[in-house]
Amino acid sequence: METSGLMIFALNKRALEALHTQFRNKTVLKTYTALLDGILYGKNEGHIEMKTRLDVDNRPHQIFDEKNGKLGITDWKKLRVETLTFTDKNGNEGKKKVTRIQFLPKTGRTHQLRIASADSHGLGIPIVGDSLYGKADCKRLYLHAQKITFEHPTSKRILTFESETPF
Repeated sequence: METSGLMIFALNKRALEALHTQFRNKTVLKTYTALLDGILYGKNEGHIEMKTRLDVDNRPHQIFDEKNGKLGITDWKKLRVETLTFTDKNGNEGKKKVTRIQFLPKTGRTHQLRIASADSHGLGIPIVGDSLYGKADCKRLYLHAQKITFEHPTSKRILTFESETPF
């Protein structure tokens, strides 16, 4: 709910089923941009495979669970380190060093990118403003659905939509 950017909707049941099939078959291509709350050292790109599930005692929080979790797969690329000027929830201005990341999720698990960022089995640095897995010290979550490519359910044309990242 806190992520900005693109979202697609089906206008009828047949279109919905066709889109569900594409997501299930992993043919929908998605690109997200995020700012990590700190500097990511080491590799500049990578591949994360993590099994996660609902934390039943802390809904809607998801947790790493190698045994009972569902697999989430994410490719990522470090774009740059930068200084973010932000406004906190009290209206005060602040600055912090952040790492701009591009995520290419291959699956669509609940909170997949947020967990891949914050959890030690992933990048180990939460997304700026993440109220569930990091610090809610900003007015927003710095995660943006930037690009999506899919086959139109009826025309079968390949469609790509992009939304400029607002941060």
